[in-house]
Amino acid sequence: MAIDVVKMMETDEKDIKRQVYPETTVNAVEGLSEALGTAGKGQVTSVNGKVGAVNLTPKDIGLTGSGAPYASVTTDGIITKEMYVQLQRLINAEKNSVTIEKV
Repeated sequence: MAIDVVKMMETDEKDIKRQVYPETTVNAVEGLSEALGTAGKGQVTSVNGKVGAVNLTPKDIGLTGSGAPYASVTTDGIITKEMYVQLQRLINAEKNSVTIEKV
């Protein structure tokens, strides 16, 4: 099913045409249900090797019981060790302007 695209335009006081984006609701979009088909209505094909209704655990995405792993000069964590070193350089170069606090 082809969907026609219609742009709403208006001309301002300087004779410049601008596209207008009106506020609307999902129900106002004709053909939306057909265009989406079954998207968002069923089970997933695969997420991290799981199929169906998927609930991921921290272990599934590489997290330990203590949460997101912190990076260090020698170890990758939630950011790479290279990014960690760059952040440390930035913090040390800009004394008293950047503060990092573990939460």
